[in-house]
Amino acid sequence: MKTKAGIFFLVIGLAATQLSRAAEPLSGSIRYNAISDAERTRINGEDAELKKEDFGRSVDELLLGSALQFGGILGQSADPQTDLENLLSARRAIKILDHIHGLPERDKAQACEALFDKAFQIHTNLFSVWVSIQADPKIQTKSSVESSRLTILLAMFATAERGDRVLLAKQFAELDRFADEANRIIAAQPPTAKTTLSTYIPFFFPQENRSQLNLLRLAADREKDHSLKLLDQVEPELKKANMPESEVPIVSWDAGTKYSKTKWPSNAEANAFVTAYKFYDWGDLGLNHELQTALVKKLRGIVLP
Repeated sequence: MKTKAGIFFLVIGLAATQLSRAAEPLSGSIRYNAISDAERTRINGEDAELKKEDFGRSVDELLLGSALQFGGILGQSADPQTDLENLLSARRAIKILDHIHGLPERDKAQACEALFDKAFQIHTNLFSVWVSIQADPKIQTKSSVESSRLTILLAMFATAERGDRVLLAKQFAELDRFADEANRIIAAQPPTAKTTLSTYIPFFFPQENRSQLNLLRLAADREKDHSLKLLDQVEPELKKANMPESEVPIVSWDAGTKYSKTKWPSNAEANAFVTAYKFYDWGDLGLNHELQTALVKKLRGIVLP
C-alpha cells in the first residue's frame, strides 16, 4: 500500500477497481423461521439487482449507497459497537467477500488493498466535508458515514480472514494516521464546531475497539505459519478479560434470505450456505474504554508484524 501524500484529497472519479470475477459459496447449512410475503418481495427485488452487478458496481453501491443496506442483526442499531454484525448482515458485503474468496491467491491481496484504499479515501473525504459544513451549513452531502466506515471494515475483514498480517498492519497504520490528523483538525476548530465534530468521532474513526480486537483475533486464527502459535497467545488474553463469545452465521448472498431482524429469516432456505464467525464482546469491559484500548494495543503487538 502506498503511503498517502495527503489524507484529505478530494476524489473526483469513483470508478471501482475492476478485478476478474469469481465466486465461492460459503459452506454449511442452517434452519430458518418464516418471513412475510412483503419481505420476500423485497428480498427477490434485491436479489435481482445484486445478480446484475459486477464486482466494481457492488463496491460502489456498498460504499456510496444508503446505510439502510446494513440491516443489522437481531434488531441492532447502527451503533459502531455492532459494526461487524451490521456489516455481515448486508448481502452486498457478502457478495464482495465471496468474490474475493474466489480469486486466485495471488490476486486476493490486491483486491483487499484496492477495496481498503477506495473506501478509506471516500471516508476521509467525507470527514473533510463535515468539517466544511461547520463553517458553511449550506454545504450538503448525501454520502453515508456508516457505509464508508463499514466498507473499510469489510476490506480489513477480508484481509484478516486471509491471515495477511502484513497488509493488515498497513491498514491499521493508515487508520492511526487518519485519527491523529482528524483530532488535530478538530482541536483547531472554534468551540461550537469542535463540540459538534466530537459527537461524530465514533462514526468517523474506524474501527471501534471491538472491531479491532476481533479483526486481530481472526488474523491470528488464519495465520498460515502455525509455528507462530498466534492464536495460542491471543485467546488467553481474551479469556483473562472475561470476554463472552458470540457466533454469527452468515447466509450466502444469493440464498434468497437475509440474517437480519429476526434470529433466522426463513425456513424456505433450510439448506442455505453459511459460515459461522466467532466474535468476542466486551462484557465487564463494556464501559472501560481505557482497558479496551490497552487490550487492543497488546493484541496488535502480538498479531501485527
